Amino acid sequence: MATQTKRSARHTRSQSAALTAAAEASSPEERTSGGSDAVRVVGIGASAGGLEAFIELVSAIPTDTGMSFVLIQHLDPRHNSMLVDILTGAAAIPVQEVVDGMRAERDHIYVIPPDTEMTVQNDVLRLVPRTPKVPHRPLDSFFCSLAQERKSKAIGVVLSGADADGASGLQAIHDAGGITFAQTPESAKFDVMPRAAAVAADFVLPPSGIAERLVSIARGDGSKEGEQPAVVFDRILQLLRANHPVDFNHFKRASVERRILRRVLLGDYDGLSSYADSLARDSAVVETLYQDLLIGVTSFFREPARFEALKTIVFPTIVQNCSAESGVDGKRQSVISAPSGRTRMSGRCGQECPLSTYRVTSETASAARPQLVCNR
Repeated sequence: MATQTKRSARHTRSQSAALTAAAEASSPEERTSGGSDAVRVVGIGASAGGLEAFIELVSAIPTDTGMSFVLIQHLDPRHNSMLVDILTGAAAIPVQEVVDGMRAERDHIYVIPPDTEMTVQNDVLRLVPRTPKVPHRPLDSFFCSLAQERKSKAIGVVLSGADADGASGLQAIHDAGGITFAQTPESAKFDVMPRAAAVAADFVLPPSGIAERLVSIARGDGSKEGEQPAVVFDRILQLLRANHPVDFNHFKRASVERRILRRVLLGDYDGLSSYADSLARDSAVVETLYQDLLIGVTSFFREPARFEALKTIVFPTIVQNCSAESGVDGKRQSVISAPSGRTRMSGRCGQECPLSTYRVTSETASAARPQLVCNR
């Protein structure tokens, strides 16, 4: 028995090494995530009660979607998983347990092994031993790597579970321009996980409905346009310009086109031309696209260290320096965010008074005692 176990372990390591070597030997073009031929990777996560949801979803997936499905479940690290065997009997496409270095192929289902955490890098599934930290967040870990790797080609699905794992990862996929799903709480055996994820979900559906929408997205990816795409994109931008003051012709074209195509898939339109016709007829559709294109750069406002620096360093210094002679009124202050990563604070008592400005550099904002620079 011990000899057989050692032989099996050596075989697994050899298989992993071979897969890794094959992945590293591929050309940079083959590993590019943004190409039109890039595979759609669908990350599907669940915890308690997830087995029933997995079975319902994968049993409704046909053999020709062209998508790769990666299943992440909270598994007992002390026992082998039977998930592959169970899903093999329900799915119409191959199901296999992930080995480190395995490439995500079209029309395959991949299952995370027990006692591991998984990410995706250059279209290759990577495994590391499960960390002892609590809470365990395998869904967030995979979804965040998927968002970074596949961007608008990423799809995230959160099914039944009793904690909030997957919510922040699903938000990362949504922010990257991917498509997101959450199971309807009513259809979930445990609704905590899908309820937490629903905030970032484009669709909230039962597992069979998620499968149906995934098939529709796959069909949309493979549809052919009779009209030249560039002409249709120009028409869409003209419709936006006619309804809003922002001219998206000055935005990065590739990013704008990806966002437009995302709305085509979300709306289940026949194609880009059909979506353009809908924009011409319905101002609400134009407004939805407009809001989707306005991607705010708000990371500063989600960084507690910078706000702590304002509270403990900047504002006390301004108030301390206030006096009638200085012309600085600590009760009137404005905050201006600059794209350079610096934020300037000023106080003034009137138009004729001198103006004092302060800044906290992005390099020192996270330090124990950030550097406050006065520009007066």
